Amino acid sequence: MKYEILPAETELEPGDLCMFTYVSKNGNVKYKCGRHTVYTEPAHDGDTRFSVLADGAIPEWQGYGLVVAVRPHADFEDVPIFDEEVK
Repeated sequence: MKYEILPAETELEPGDLCMFTYVSKNGNVKYKCGRHTVYTEPAHDGDTRFSVLADGAIPEWQGYGLVVAVRPHADFEDVPIFDEEVK
C-alpha cells in the first residue's frame, strides 16, 4: 500500500485517512484519527462542510482542526489470469 499526503484544501474522498487535533485551554493536546466517509450538508452548517468519520464522529464540531489527510493507494497491477482466451 502506498500513501499520498494531501495538500491543504484538497477535496477529501471516502477512505482518506484524517488526523485532527484539539488544544485545550490548559495546553493539553488531544487527537482523533479516522477514515473520512462524507461531508456534512451545507444547509446545516452554512457555507462550511465538515468531515464525517467512519465511526460517525464529526471532530470539527468538537473544536478539533484537521492537521493532515492521507490518501491510500493500492500497490498492485492487473495481471491476466490466462495468457490466451480459453475456448
